[in-house]
Amino acid sequence: MEKAGDSALPPERLKVIGAVLDPVPVLAADVLDLVRWASDYYHHPIGEVIASAVPKALRAGASAVALTEIWHATAAGRAALRAGSLARARAQRALLELLVAHGPLREAEVAERLPRWRPATAALLKQGWVSCESVATPLLPGPAASVAPAPAPTPEQAQAVAAIGATLGGFAAFVLHGLTGSGKTEVYLRVIEQVLAAGRRALVLVPEIGLTPQLVRRFAERLNAPMAVLHSALTDNERLSAWRAAASGAARIVVGTRSAVFAPVADLGVIIVDEEHDASLKQHEGGFHYSARDLA
Repeated sequence: MEKAGDSALPPERLKVIGAVLDPVPVLAADVLDLVRWASDYYHHPIGEVIASAVPKALRAGASAVALTEIWHATAAGRAALRAGSLARARAQRALLELLVAHGPLREAEVAERLPRWRPATAALLKQGWVSCESVATPLLPGPAASVAPAPAPTPEQAQAVAAIGATLGGFAAFVLHGLTGSGKTEVYLRVIEQVLAAGRRALVLVPEIGLTPQLVRRFAERLNAPMAVLHSALTDNERLSAWRAAASGAARIVVGTRSAVFAPVADLGVIIVDEEHDASLKQHEGGFHYSARDLA
């Protein structure tokens, strides 16, 4: 978030802020630095670069934080129910009775018991007979209870892991060269294990959507950590959920295609670009063209 102390425009041309949509900036400081760098490097308007870095649902006004409504019956509502004030308002009475008997309830729990409950809330809120609060929603399921044992590394794998591990916590770039099936993924896994053990997080970029499920499955079998997945085949809500998981730190590992390079991964400890030579890691369509490898 940025503020200016004054403006070149006359006061009568300035508009009053109607509401603050998010309590914290949607773009973390490091992501904003990356967006500014990309805008300058690729000579592209910063607004369009930001649009590439933010999920569509978030741009449309969705909250940056996943929230769940908790509904309560107030003392006034309990008194109104005892007094028979809702004798003719069946839907309102049913909702108030539910909240008195079983509340407070999450919105999903209310919907399960009263599928058409939402229209009744307006009148009850206006009367002060119910109240609603929003709380943060758990974003990801917990990690697996057990993980698959790691195979013994080859000398080449051990050498690569040791070289990369020695630089973690600072900046260094490595190219891992090997034929398909030569064991590069095992190096990724062992490096990510070190990053997770240090309390940090990992971002893994893959060139094709088709490679994502098998890599995620391999990671889930070995790494006891929650993951978020970002790629273009997801719905807008799925992309928003994954983005939130990355931004909140709920996801310890983020796996995705080229656009995931903008994911707001907190405490980022390593970025892995799989098949970094692949042309799919370059954005050729749309207004903003970029190389995900170079941005990484």
